[in-house]
Amino acid sequence: MIWARLGILEWSRSVTGLSRDRTGRLDFFFLTILLALTLTLGMLLLGTREGILNRFIDTSLGRLQGHGIPIWVYTTIIDRSGRMDSLIDSRELIDELDATIGARIYVYREIEPNRVSLPGYDDARAFYEEEVMAPIPVWGEDGVQMPFNVRGVSNQDPLWLRAGVPSDPSESMPLVIVLNRSLFKRHFQCAVYLEALASAQFRSPLPPRDLAEVSKQKSSAGLGCLDNGILWLQVKTGVRYLELVPFKIVWRDTRIETMEEVAALFPLATFNAIQAAARLPALRYFPEGYGSVVSRISQLRIWPGAQSSVTENRVKKFRDCLGRRVTRQGWLLILKPAVSASHVLGCGKSADLAVKQGGEAPLVRPFLSVSRSERSHGLTTVNDHELLIPCDGLGKKGRERFGCQREDVDGAGGEKAVKVGLSLLDGYQFAQIYVEDRDDVMRIVSMMRAETRGLLTLRPEYENALKRFMFINDVVNLLRGAFLPVFGLFLLILLIVQLGMVFTHRRHNYGVLLAVGLRPGAVLSMVLLQVSASFFTAFTVATLAISGMRALLSKHFLKVLDAGGYADYLDIGEPDLLPVSQVDFLMLGGTAALVTALVTVLLLMRLLAPWPFGRIPEPAKMLYS
Repeated sequence: MIWARLGILEWSRSVTGLSRDRTGRLDFFFLTILLALTLTLGMLLLGTREGILNRFIDTSLGRLQGHGIPIWVYTTIIDRSGRMDSLIDSRELIDELDATIGARIYVYREIEPNRVSLPGYDDARAFYEEEVMAPIPVWGEDGVQMPFNVRGVSNQDPLWLRAGVPSDPSESMPLVIVLNRSLFKRHFQCAVYLEALASAQFRSPLPPRDLAEVSKQKSSAGLGCLDNGILWLQVKTGVRYLELVPFKIVWRDTRIETMEEVAALFPLATFNAIQAAARLPALRYFPEGYGSVVSRISQLRIWPGAQSSVTENRVKKFRDCLGRRVTRQGWLLILKPAVSASHVLGCGKSADLAVKQGGEAPLVRPFLSVSRSERSHGLTTVNDHELLIPCDGLGKKGRERFGCQREDVDGAGGEKAVKVGLSLLDGYQFAQIYVEDRDDVMRIVSMMRAETRGLLTLRPEYENALKRFMFINDVVNLLRGAFLPVFGLFLLILLIVQLGMVFTHRRHNYGVLLAVGLRPGAVLSMVLLQVSASFFTAFTVATLAISGMRALLSKHFLKVLDAGGYADYLDIGEPDLLPVSQVDFLMLGGTAALVTALVTVLLLMRLLAPWPFGRIPEPAKMLYS
């Protein structure tokens, strides 16, 4: 095709400036540059709109990478006494709500401090018969105690997955906690924490090796007391008793992606076990077993030595180390509540008292022997929201409620387990729904209000933030409505002026081509090929320019976040200030290409065949006009 070869040759010479024809030598070059600038401007404005709206939604509603924008809901029911109870009290209801809304609901618990707290929680007097511990502000500022906000989430919750917590299938109830490093730097008082651990000895002892580590850390600054990767928490492991339990730390260097400031994420399966142990007096739950059956020592026999003074001194030292309420009845030590074997062995070693646990050979007196132990019940999680509890851990009323027969406890050794639902575990009052697309937030909210019959309600602070964002969204869309016609008119005028100059400068050339026998359709195809080459070159340049600007702005945006410390207070998703998607690129490019082709055809037809179109062009007029 001669017209294609001629068109490409002329276009390349015009763009590179090698054309011998001095008239309009760089027309296609300038056309390409103007188209590139125009397309870049359009993409820049489009990306700026998306970037502004995304940043507004990040700062108002939040965004979790890989999951989307959270919708923060709660559910309550008010009985005749005016008391509010949780409404999400079964797995079936959760599944029903998922199907109704068409999005996954992630329920969570706000952990009560009377169940799990930092050492030194000042409400301990309500749960102990021991002496009252004075309030110690481990979590606070300027000596003022502040709320230690902990959220209990399942291991499938996006917040938990985002934290990258390592999982161990053998740990049904893991002892792991996710901590917000920025909040801990602001509010966690290491010195007070260490003092609280020491003062808690009368209630829940630490093994001697842990006490030695704690004493070494007293001179640590900042969060140095947590350098060993362990955070000791007060956990209510039964109806009455709190004890210190070590949790492995997983740090989050940035804010946990929630509207409210959350200091820590707690494993929901572990909290459900804590709830069950607090509700069922017969259930024995020992955290160190991770849900499996483990034993603790509840009674020790003293085997005195020849010198009674030596025996009494060592026993006193042993009891002081144990730090719990230890009752002595003659040559028996009653440990209430039971203590783990590692604690007993550690205290025995520090008091120079060997502890005989099983059928070992006789020891040199004085020594201790285990005369009674307590076994915990094996607990298993079901869907992170329900528990399998052995029948003998339910108590009499619980066995009647869940259909356990007498032989299930006595004849089967208590091995039969029943599924305990959320009604016993207090259910859930709060949940989050993640929406991938920003435009779907209001659709899901409207559907939730219409289909759930008021069972799910937006949190007031979330609804307030949503209204503010929708106002900004409407304002930006209003400006977009004014921008599109102006940009379209700008593109149209630019094409008419620039293409008119290109065609006018080449009017003589087109006359020559027609005079030597080239058909008007071939001339039109040649010009369309040249304009298309300029357009796609310009589109490529604009795409590369926007990509470079995105990378450069993202780099500077990260510096702004770091310098201002905004990541500690705001939920920022992808640091992209020009999030122009491929669909946006194609829509803008396709629309501009269509307008360019239409203007090219109309102008060239007007040049080759004056109105009305279809008349035979006269090369002489084009050559000599």
